[in-house]
Parts: sequence; structure tokens; C-alpha cells
Amino acid sequence: MSVARMCWLRLWILGALAAVQFGCGQRDSSATGPTAGASAVSQAVEDHLQVVDLAGIESLIAQTSGDRRVLVIDFWATWCLPCVQMFPELHEGLLALGQGVRAVSVTLDDPTREADAMAFLSRHDALHDAYIIRDDSAAQQALADGLGRRWKNLSVPAILVYDQDGVLVGEFLEGVATEQVVSRVHELLASDREDQP
Repeated sequence: MSVARMCWLRLWILGALAAVQFGCGQRDSSATGPTAGASAVSQAVEDHLQVVDLAGIESLIAQTSGDRRVLVIDFWATWCLPCVQMFPELHEGLLALGQGVRAVSVTLDDPTREADAMAFLSRHDALHDAYIIRDDSAAQQALADGLGRRWKNLSVPAILVYDQDGVLVGEFLEGVATEQVVSRVHELLASDREDQP
């Protein structure tokens, strides 16, 4: 890649991150992020993904259920071919379901490959609600143990679906088809609409 192209890509990524952080006046600078309460966790900066651990994911689940939205967490990595193949279709399918869904991506890439993950996310307009897993094997195992019933070894792809009450209602692991995930989220949205007066 040429130096000029790399500079342009870096400027574009920084601009996109600034737009997400400062755009529309929606972000409250006093709000706590997914790493609130977790010790020794990096804070998001304009050229890095925010680091997340179990406490951070639990915070995302609570925030999203508080908004009565379905949460889909896509654990992936740039080195995982099935992950990168299904990522665009999955996230576009979830986006098409509307505001009742929050799609979060968490990369398991090593921090030394964070730039690769950011470039991939940038290409797919998916830097919003994108995180990198904390680089600590004990914290990573705690995350898998604390979130999944069947997902125990951090293998990817792994897609966890939480309903509007913050309850884990779907674990889609290796060999999953995008349609399965989107269909399950659609069912959750439809049942929630039926339950409302």
C-alpha cells in the first residue's frame, strides 16, 4: 500500500471515529463506557478500539436491555475466514431490522493486529460499537465462562444474542449461517411487539 494511501486511510479512520464520538451531540462525556469499574483496562482513544472485558460486556447488556433492545454480540477476528466472510452480511442484516437491535462486534485479534481489525471494520462502516478483547488470558477466559453456556473456549465465530430483558437466548457458534441469527433476532422483535399494548 502506498504511503499516500495509508495516510489517507488513517485520516479517514480518525475522521470517522471523531464523527462517532462527537457527532449529533448524542454522546454524554460523563457517561461510563463498557470498561467502567474494570481495573487496568485501556480507555478508547481516537486511533484504537475500546478494550472490553467481562464487566464491560455486562455493562453493554444492561445498557441495551434498559433501552428494551435486542443485543447481538459478534465475537470475531481478522484471522478467522468464516468470521470475515459472514461479517458484512450479518451486520447489514441486523441493521435492516431497525432501531430495536444493537449490533456489537468484539475482535479477538491480538493487540499487535488491531490496525488490521480497524481497517476491516472501517471498510464495512462498522467502527461504531466495535471493541477489542482485553489482552489477558485470565480475563479472556472469565469472559467466555461468564457469557456463554456452550461457548467456553473463545473459538470464533461466536455470536451471542440477548433479548430485550438482557437474557442470553441464542449462542451461534462455528458453522452458523447469517440467516439463523437474523431470523432469531426478527422473532425476538416480533414477540416484543406482540407483548406491547
